[in-house]
Amino acid sequence: MDKKIFYILLMLIPTILMAQMTTDYLGGNNFNIETSTIFSGDLNDGSTGLETAMSIGLWFEFMGYSDRGILPLKDELSVSLTLTNSALYAWRGYTLESGEYVSFTPDDVTSDQADSIWFDNISAELMYGDFWLKTTGLSPEISVSQASIFSVFDSIMANTTASDKNPMPLPLFSQGNWYVDGIMSVIGRDLLGAVNVPKNRQVPVGGLLSSGYDGEDFQIDVSAGSWTNGVDNNENAWVFGLNFNWKPTLDSTLEFSSLAAFNYENIIDEDNNLTVISKNPIAVGLNYERRVKIGEKSILKPVIGTDIFYNQEQNNLEWEVGGGLKIYQHGSNNSYYYEVLGGSGDVGLFIAANINQDNQVNSIITFNEDPNLSFIPKTGGFFQIELMNITEINNQDFLWAGVGQVEHLINDKATVYIFEKYIPGDVENKTYSKEIKTFNSKIGLRLLITDNFDIDISYERTDILNKFTDDVVDLGLISTMFRITM
Repeated sequence: MDKKIFYILLMLIPTILMAQMTTDYLGGNNFNIETSTIFSGDLNDGSTGLETAMSIGLWFEFMGYSDRGILPLKDELSVSLTLTNSALYAWRGYTLESGEYVSFTPDDVTSDQADSIWFDNISAELMYGDFWLKTTGLSPEISVSQASIFSVFDSIMANTTASDKNPMPLPLFSQGNWYVDGIMSVIGRDLLGAVNVPKNRQVPVGGLLSSGYDGEDFQIDVSAGSWTNGVDNNENAWVFGLNFNWKPTLDSTLEFSSLAAFNYENIIDEDNNLTVISKNPIAVGLNYERRVKIGEKSILKPVIGTDIFYNQEQNNLEWEVGGGLKIYQHGSNNSYYYEVLGGSGDVGLFIAANINQDNQVNSIITFNEDPNLSFIPKTGGFFQIELMNITEINNQDFLWAGVGQVEHLINDKATVYIFEKYIPGDVENKTYSKEIKTFNSKIGLRLLITDNFDIDISYERTDILNKFTDDVVDLGLISTMFRITM
């Protein structure tokens, strides 16, 4: 079988066409396409296959603006359209049944490939000076920021759009597609009130209108959303949001977020015959941080925050209070992107913890290092450690999970990396338990052939240690990804 994989790989390499596309755009407009095909071979059963994906990013501004050297302020009324990280997934496989090969489609992809299109964000807005009006968009979301606990990967954890398509959703302890009774997240906004009920601090809407002001030291936005359109929204279910970010001094920042929902308690999802939220939440998040410079480049930021959630239907108040430290070893304006996470994180070390009204204590410790800036030459990486229910309330165990990657730049064209993820539970059966340990390990080599073409060769395996049943030892998966970006 090893020889077959080798020969197939040799045949595939000549079929890859390398291409470059240069297009001139006016103003701040830009456009990019990323395509990839992955060949993989499963060492457990000898199966092989290909998976092809494409993503598109677009920023198009119909009217230009002048840069005054501080902020790109608009001199006149202008409109813009953004579309980020949209994707079209092409997937076709074959399985052997009764001696014949039969075409099939995976559960999350229909035979109509148009149904496989999704995107992270789309927006259309009108701008004048620092003011804006957004008629279409997914941001700002009408949700409450997690003010009392944080991570270098906050932007990834906040992205809930098409989360089932994310390479690896964070936090590790989260709602996602998992559900077990009791505590199951280090992030309060992910905690569930009942099976299949949406997150407490996010309210689903069918329409969203928002407006705001983006100044240098003060930004504010207000949003309004409804469950559905004016004809079908018979319960008049509405939600309103208010957020602001204020820098009272050069070294301090105050962030505030809030939402209030009305008439959502009786809304029914007809497709699933479930109450959509069964709550009319009023929620507030407040966060304050102070900037302290250490040495020539390093920055320390002590942070405190609180999250308050009130359920109008049940007259129930929930709260979290927390804080921690943000340490930026190379300054606070650096970030680094990871393919495995599908996003970027701040370069730094963040240590955070919070406590809620039930005395549940959670903590997140994260670190991210850019190999181009690292104190260890050309070596960087990240880790995130999540500590859930440290105080073991409700007679439930304290659990921890972790994920990390170390990568080394061999030269400008080659990067080697080692990845490891640990979850205390059975991923397939969707349960958390200290008696079950799931390890996902990966080692790979990424080769940059040209500016627009790279190859990623990797070996990956998932092993499970289970005190109740036999352990699962994975022989692993060998993959080669060919990717063209334009």
